[in-house]
Amino acid sequence: MLAFAEPVPITGDIVRHAGIIGWAARNSAKPGRSGPEAWVIQATPDWSTTHLEDSIDSVAERLHAALADQADRPLPTPIYRTAHRWRYARATATDRGALWNAGMRLGAAGDWLLAPRIESAWLSGRLLADQMLAG
Repeated sequence: MLAFAEPVPITGDIVRHAGIIGWAARNSAKPGRSGPEAWVIQATPDWSTTHLEDSIDSVAERLHAALADQADRPLPTPIYRTAHRWRYARATATDRGALWNAGMRLGAAGDWLLAPRIESAWLSGRLLADQMLAG
């Protein structure tokens, strides 16, 4: 995560599939958010695997540089910068969407059934609800 005292000169609030960036979002653009300009940046799975044991400072610097590559002009100096390893955060999705056993009245939903994104967890929940209502 990077935070800045002024807006970052990047068109749009999401960056996807840009060099080592798999996904980045302008967190401060989400509804109801206040505070400084903040970006959450996730590296691609391949880059993350290769650099899993790198230092926090090294990873944060590389992702900062990758975000800067997406800007229309130089980025302001960050007022906050950190990185974290989520070793097991990206599950390999299935094609099931949701799991429902009508006989046991037992179901399961989650991003791990569709894709490794928060919206996939929501969609999976909707699919499970549809299956439950169908019987």
